[in-house]
Amino acid sequence: MKKTFYFALLILAVLFYASCMKVTSEDVDNDLIDIETLNIPEDFIFDMHNNVNVQISVVDGALQPIEGIVVSVLTDYTNQALKGSTDDEGFFRGIASIPSIMNELTIKANNETVNLPVNGEELTYQFIVTGRTVTEQTVNITNSTSNQTITFDYYDPTATGQTLTKVEVEMYSTSNGGELQADNDDPLDIAIVLLHLGASYDLDDGGTNPRLFNESIVDIWSNNTEETHGPDTLAADNGDGAAVFDPTVPDGISFNGVSTNNTKSDSIGSIFESAYSNAAGGTFSYTLVKTAINQIDFIYGTADGQFTNVDLGGYIKLIYTDDGIPPDTDGDGVPNVDDDYPDDINRAYDNFYPASGYGCLVFEDKWPWKGDYDFNDLVVGYQFQTVTNAANEVVEVFADFEVRAAGSYYRNGFGFDLPDAIEALNTDLTVTGYNHTQGIITIDGITKLEYGQSHPTVIVFDDDETVIPSTGGNFVNTDEGYAYITPVSVTVTLTPPMPTWNAPGEYDMDDFSIDTFDPFLFIDRERGREVHLPGAEPTAVAALLNNYWFGHFDDNSFYGTNFVTTNNLPWVLNLPISFSYPKETSQITWAYLHFVEWAESGGTLYTDWYSNTGAGYRDPDYIYTAP
Repeated sequence: MKKTFYFALLILAVLFYASCMKVTSEDVDNDLIDIETLNIPEDFIFDMHNNVNVQISVVDGALQPIEGIVVSVLTDYTNQALKGSTDDEGFFRGIASIPSIMNELTIKANNETVNLPVNGEELTYQFIVTGRTVTEQTVNITNSTSNQTITFDYYDPTATGQTLTKVEVEMYSTSNGGELQADNDDPLDIAIVLLHLGASYDLDDGGTNPRLFNESIVDIWSNNTEETHGPDTLAADNGDGAAVFDPTVPDGISFNGVSTNNTKSDSIGSIFESAYSNAAGGTFSYTLVKTAINQIDFIYGTADGQFTNVDLGGYIKLIYTDDGIPPDTDGDGVPNVDDDYPDDINRAYDNFYPASGYGCLVFEDKWPWKGDYDFNDLVVGYQFQTVTNAANEVVEVFADFEVRAAGSYYRNGFGFDLPDAIEALNTDLTVTGYNHTQGIITIDGITKLEYGQSHPTVIVFDDDETVIPSTGGNFVNTDEGYAYITPVSVTVTLTPPMPTWNAPGEYDMDDFSIDTFDPFLFIDRERGREVHLPGAEPTAVAALLNNYWFGHFDDNSFYGTNFVTTNNLPWVLNLPISFSYPKETSQITWAYLHFVEWAESGGTLYTDWYSNTGAGYRDPDYIYTAP
């Protein structure tokens, strides 16, 4: 009886063990490799993106550059990465961020489409537009301090077979007669003096010929060109006494010989073009009426200055092509068929990062201690949409972050900075749309960027539990035993000073450098404890505490790459596409079976480990599946 009993127990044990074994839908032979056993190259930063520097030129049959041709850069033939107009040298440039596994981009320009291989980080191509003739009539404006008359030839489209497609103006002013001496009469303050020099101009033919204006009330040919010099700091008071100005004893500032060089370029709509093109032969003239602009701003002091009229130079260019004038409802110079905003004169193009749709950020939040490497403590999908105008100037940036999962006991915050943005954006950007509920974020009262940062920094949300609260247990969308919660988006908008059709903007996409944005998580509402991508730097606000933790416990930042463990494992991964993340407590090496080879090869093998759904690439038993 005893033998029978023990034999029965043995059979039950074997059956129980067999029932517990994983049998996947793909019959995957998964040995459950522990990620901590991997041998990862010391300098590997787990990058899966390729930021391609795209440079496209468009020329005519005589190899002369053509301005204003719309260029589109696409991935997978349909996803728009970049879009914009060629400049006066015939070039369109931008950064297309694509998955490193992608080896081709589609380029469209002037009804021509080419598929180009991507080899490395550069892509160049030239479109030659044959059968297209571009003719220009340019009237130069000589440097002068007085009014002058400029003369145009009327244009006869029936004789040339061409149509006037664009009118461009560029003006610049120079000044060498302005002198300024300033006096600071407050011994406790340092005076800041700003000098503005420029010129105004107006083109008027007295009403007998077509007026040069756009399809709005404002006359685009009336403009103030202006340049600011300063701020310049004066020395402390020289002792000549309050409210006393002694030009022989200035406090140390002079703008003698300061010059200004300002440009403005505009295009106009169909009103002038139609009237001008249908006019009879001959010539007609405009009078350039010129005046000077002088302005001094000062703080805590007095200022005085004397000025003379400034020179004004430039040109007016009329551009004709044999293509005719396609419909352009908003009059921004971009045909409706190419305009992403055909009814908005201030917007023309959408540009996307990543180019192939939403990327995905996955975090471990135990830093500086190792986590369980399921990379689901916070899962955030993201995409930036940069809107530009007809001159490729940034109008606004929409940054959409979709919170998909939060498999953590902590209540974490999330943000990003732009480490390669130009410094002026620290004060010129305005941010809206963030989710702050915990009172732990200090923001600038004007820009709403985070205060005290050296780069533009946006805290998207300060508590993931507020954004996507759990309905059972502690985790959201990482344990299939609990109810699925629909992901929640937080969209922040970054707005620079608004460029308009008659007031050029100051910033293009290179000034933002979205392609090198730096996302981070801060742990359990402790603002100073940030977790970044491998190789990144903590933000200025968190640097002190982060530097304290660097090199402690499992972090190896003081001895190698920032934000990796002592055996070079990351706490954050940035996937260039949407990502099916592991279940709770399931290591990424169990779910994605070629992550090991990819990581140990420094990213050279199995570069498609995260995207390939073929047999042997993933084990679905360890991947969270939404209902």
